[in-house]
Amino acid sequence: MGPEGSASPLPTSINAEWLYETYKQQQETNKQQQETNASILQLLQELRLAPQAPALAAPSPDTPMELVTPSASSLGRPKHTLPQPTYDHSDASLYPQFKGLIAQKLRVDALACGDTEQDRVWYGFACLKEDASTRIYPWVDYALKTGSPLTIQAFLDQLDIAFSDPQKVQKAMAKVNRIQQKNRPFREFLQDFEQTLLEAGGWGWDDAVRKGYLKAGINYKLKSLLVAQVEPSSYTDYVNLLRLTSDNLEALQSSSSFPSSRQPRNSSDSMDWQPTNGVKSGTFVSREVQRARIAKNQCLKCGGEGHIGRECRTGWKPPKATPKTSATVSRSTPAQVEEESDSGKE
Repeated sequence: MGPEGSASPLPTSINAEWLYETYKQQQETNKQQQETNASILQLLQELRLAPQAPALAAPSPDTPMELVTPSASSLGRPKHTLPQPTYDHSDASLYPQFKGLIAQKLRVDALACGDTEQDRVWYGFACLKEDASTRIYPWVDYALKTGSPLTIQAFLDQLDIAFSDPQKVQKAMAKVNRIQQKNRPFREFLQDFEQTLLEAGGWGWDDAVRKGYLKAGINYKLKSLLVAQVEPSSYTDYVNLLRLTSDNLEALQSSSSFPSSRQPRNSSDSMDWQPTNGVKSGTFVSREVQRARIAKNQCLKCGGEGHIGRECRTGWKPPKATPKTSATVSRSTPAQVEEESDSGKE
């Protein structure tokens, strides 16, 4: 040992052995780390999270070229993000929506629909059903026989040739000129009007032009309510004004359709006949007058003397019975009153 507090150096033989053991341990640690990294990389590749495609073995001269290029199927095809649209041409008005959906589907879900453009065209063709499929298949068959490329744009163009209406714009323009609201609710009419305007290519027209077509189509009642209103300059504001006015009109009509809660006037003291000088006139006398005539032995009908109501020759007849409501006050006929008075006399 050297001076106190200092360690004596290790022999040269011990230092060499220690360094060698340390080196071997480090090598083993590095090997284990490499194996761990390789396992992680393989797992990422299986989950399609690896930044690079897996290494491929060198192809032999006899290997087909399509088997050399990695495809979506070899890596695991991705899932579809959009639903599969279908079209059978039973309703021609649904074709524009289908074309938009299938075009977007083949663009967004390209890898899910197929490895090549031709595969994606076949996917699009599979979305056609019944009559629609029958119309397009001759084009597909001709392309296969002649070796023509099956491209997505050519497929979409063929769909237009088979299913679109070449006179669609002209028909929509004619409808815009003659469309009328009549008795339809304004919101229903507006939906029909704006759809026709879109089909006619008129959505980009000037606001004054669109307002003119819309104003020509609304009914007279709605036009009359706008006479005192300041007409907005923009088409959107004009539509909002029409909506508000129409909604208020419908609410008013709905509230006025309920039966009135007022009760009919109580007219129990009034009758339906009033004699004048023994001749029938408009209404009958009240109960007080009837009682007074009975007390004086006068005719209950005409007020004359010498006869009773049943013998009256003035030509008066009881009014025909009218349907009574729950609010109608029950009344006695003159004949009933007279019979009561006659029985009282007896």
